Amino acid sequence: MVGNTYSYTPAIWADDIAKASANGIDGFALNMGRDEWEPARIADAYAAAEAKGNFKLFFSLDVSSLGCSTTAHAANLANIILTYANSSAQALYKDKVLVSSFAGENCNFGQSSVTAGWAYTKDLLTAQNTSIYLMPAIFSDPAGFKALDWMDGEFNWNGAWPMTAAPLTTASDEQYMSALGTKGYMPAMSPAFFTYYGANSYNKNWIYRSDDWLLATRMEQIIAMRNKVDMVEIISWNDYGESHYIGPIRADQPNSQGWTDGMDHQGWLSIIKLYSTAFKTGSYPTNTDTITLWSRPHPKAATATAPSNPRPSGWQNTDDNLYAFITINAPATIIVTSGKNTVTWPGVKTGINKFSVGNSPGPISAKITRNGVTIKEYNSGSAFQYTDSPADYNFNYFVGQA
Repeated sequence: MVGNTYSYTPAIWADDIAKASANGIDGFALNMGRDEWEPARIADAYAAAEAKGNFKLFFSLDVSSLGCSTTAHAANLANIILTYANSSAQALYKDKVLVSSFAGENCNFGQSSVTAGWAYTKDLLTAQNTSIYLMPAIFSDPAGFKALDWMDGEFNWNGAWPMTAAPLTTASDEQYMSALGTKGYMPAMSPAFFTYYGANSYNKNWIYRSDDWLLATRMEQIIAMRNKVDMVEIISWNDYGESHYIGPIRADQPNSQGWTDGMDHQGWLSIIKLYSTAFKTGSYPTNTDTITLWSRPHPKAATATAPSNPRPSGWQNTDDNLYAFITINAPATIIVTSGKNTVTWPGVKTGINKFSVGNSPGPISAKITRNGVTIKEYNSGSAFQYTDSPADYNFNYFVGQA
């Protein structure tokens, strides 16, 4: 989210890129809006990616912000793309400049139709000897995708989370791929979704179910269809307002500190690294002993003592669980604790293991023991305490790792 990088320096871009690259992420989709300062941050991002040498960038043009109703809007998008089309850090797909969007199903760029509008914009680029592979995230009936000649593929943004109380399935993916025919398909994955803006702000106050080890489960789904998809996009590196960030919590938050402060998510990066290897190669890497835990800070039905806003919509669709994602390189005993609730699993097999424990007030912890010896241990201590009586509602996750 370039809109959350106002105070970024070249060094911060370099640090973000290094962290992402070290954890199996090949590039950033730069969600760009209309803020006048954003082009300068994008210039720094491309410079940092060029210096890194093996990290790619592409634009995800937020046309709900940039605008797409006039020929001037079309010229603006074309100029943004042309500025970096020849950068060594520019992501290409099928020898074309990769471009995505957020929305776009209603863009006519001053032309007689949406199809004519996007064709007009593409023609502006073709006139400058630049061809793009356009894979937008549009929000319209998938049944019509095959007939949309202006798009080369589709990014299924809403496919990252279940919209009900049921666990996520691949039904949306299958629907999209069937509708797209020979066009490209990019599924989405995400660890969570919670946004808590009141009516006097962005008026976004809801959750999507993010249980059932969502990050890992979704990646396993995508790996199972890896031969059917073109690429996968993670939502997101730094969208703090919707709680699905996986990078460091930086300074430029969109007034989301109330539900992100102290709620680090970087423990999820190693899970992405593990699964990204399997996605790219078809084989999982050798396991090491690791512990990753994540938990919401209070029960879903808790009543906040001083709430900023009402309880978020969809609150009933989640479970009050501590989730544990534990990899081991030899059989071991696993012990997972939330407050006063402790569960022990003896004789756990080598590989990836997922456990859950009902939450109880107090810290969260887990350990791996082998032959009576503690091999790896994590305890949140004072960094995170589950509580039955929160001051405010918070359906974000705290992630801890050893």
